[in-house]
Amino acid sequence: MKSTVALSLLSGALALPAANPAPQTVSFGKRNMLTRPNGEANVAGILASLNHTLHKYNLKPLPYYAPVAVLQAELFSVDVEKRQANLPLIDQTQLGTEDVAYYGSITIGGGDGKAQKFNVIFDTGSADAWVPGPSCTKARGCTHTTKYDQGGRDLGTKTSIQYGSGSTEGENYVDDLTIAGLTSKSQTLISVTTAAGFTQVDADGLVGMGFSSIAQDNGTTVFENLIAQGTVQADEFSFYLGRVSEKTGRNSQLTLGGRDSTKYKGNFVTVPVSSQTYWQVALDGVKVGGKKVAGTAGQAAIDTGTTILLAPTAVAKAVFDAIPGSIGLNLAGEHIYLYPCNTAVTNIPKITFAGQDLAINPLDFKLGSLSAADVDNLALGDRALAAQIREQMARAGLCIAGFAGGDLTGIDDLYIVGDTFIKNWYSVFSYSAANGKPAVLFAPNIGQS
Repeated sequence: MKSTVALSLLSGALALPAANPAPQTVSFGKRNMLTRPNGEANVAGILASLNHTLHKYNLKPLPYYAPVAVLQAELFSVDVEKRQANLPLIDQTQLGTEDVAYYGSITIGGGDGKAQKFNVIFDTGSADAWVPGPSCTKARGCTHTTKYDQGGRDLGTKTSIQYGSGSTEGENYVDDLTIAGLTSKSQTLISVTTAAGFTQVDADGLVGMGFSSIAQDNGTTVFENLIAQGTVQADEFSFYLGRVSEKTGRNSQLTLGGRDSTKYKGNFVTVPVSSQTYWQVALDGVKVGGKKVAGTAGQAAIDTGTTILLAPTAVAKAVFDAIPGSIGLNLAGEHIYLYPCNTAVTNIPKITFAGQDLAINPLDFKLGSLSAADVDNLALGDRALAAQIREQMARAGLCIAGFAGGDLTGIDDLYIVGDTFIKNWYSVFSYSAANGKPAVLFAPNIGQS
């Protein structure tokens, strides 16, 4: 979740622990706002989610359109009320019909018997851990009631992180941070004093699971600390992201120090990490209808903190040009795509990693069907574009794709591969699986691939 991409490599190798404790798991709750219960796309929520991704990677935001802004304000106002009233029920994962974000619980402190519980997003696209501090009120961008008591050691320094149009700023502390019974001792974390752009996030804070090389507080990530302290059995962590539409949402899980064999089947595809910043790997290309779309090779950041799959603008256009009846919305560089809801499964894109074609499930590719009442909102007031959409809708129903386009400054061929893809594949983030070097591994998820 950085405004810039750090390209420096981690210096030094991390030693494997001598002990072999069992891997631990933590279950996730989720936030649902992309699809309405009747299966129609929630356009205001989808545009907000896309803007969150654009902000995260410092891309130009979508144009402002007042009617959508009003809808989003109403949506997030309701969300905040529910979050504050039902925070203990955050692990209930079957509200709504679409998967938007995954988060689980951690505790901070505990040496004095006063450990605090927070719900956080575990984000492989960033490397800092932060929670709201006592001075971060709703007026200063923190909508949740739980605040860090700053019981750890104050480092006397501050960290500011820019997220496009959003940001966080806070004070650096060292404290014990525990996930699923595993404690990262003397963990650097940020006690946030102000935040912007996070009012739509249902978790209290965030734990970055990327490489320490991109940590803005110059600290070591939680998981790399667990490795160095010999706390985990293996130098890897794994995600199973469930799908609420198939009643697997409650099974969503992060495993620390290994893999849960009840969550995947078949063999793993091992994809070596090409840059130890984000979990970045080579992407061989995209196929539609069994044929590789020209010019689609590139790099991919495997990002559990992003809902959709964001491809380079030219790539996204080429992919949807290969899907008959698709429409690209020229909102800010043609970021959003519509496609016929009855598109054959064979025309749903597959992503090729390490020579293997890995499918996107049609349930995840579709964010929802477009309602006629939402056409103007989706077109953000562009009457000509709205007319084009309505003309196409008259021929066939249109759905909004969880696959969009946007160019990341500094790396022209970088994809952001988020939950649209990850929900179909059990994903292992290993520090040594590629002949002793980092890799991301994929195997089919049980119950939903």
